[in-house]
Amino acid sequence: MKISVQLGFEILGYPGTGRRVEDEGDLAETSGVELFHGAFMGDGILVLHGTDLSPRFGWVTLIDWCIKIAAVRSALAVESRYVVNFSESEDWLQFERQAGEVHVSCSYSAELAHATHEDFDAEIGRFLSGQLKWIEREYPQVMKNPAMADIRARIACGDGS
Repeated sequence: MKISVQLGFEILGYPGTGRRVEDEGDLAETSGVELFHGAFMGDGILVLHGTDLSPRFGWVTLIDWCIKIAAVRSALAVESRYVVNFSESEDWLQFERQAGEVHVSCSYSAELAHATHEDFDAEIGRFLSGQLKWIEREYPQVMKNPAMADIRARIACGDGS
């Protein structure tokens, strides 16, 4: 079976230095800002039917990427269009639901991508569940951080704000 939607994340550390906040100390005590904007930094992966619209900026964080993707899922369940804006730049990803499909465009590529809404939604669920399980397994102390309750809730309900 060919995979039509691929969501993922590659942890690279801070651009230029490779600094990895998640390996520097007790994540239970890390500030919420540092956890959200500094830990697990790298590149999001978004490929639909072979069209790669991954935001390969080097400074997206896993937690922010998960929250953004959860917001896309939640919005497309009730709306026909949703735009993800990246706070560190003017770049964006636009998702449009049309006749059972999701069409994706972005500011950093002229390519357009699409997949069925059903496949897209299923992959989002798989991705988010897998990433939370990975964080819990590899960095269990982060789950004790007070900010994680809000982060998990935002991922669960799709609040990308």
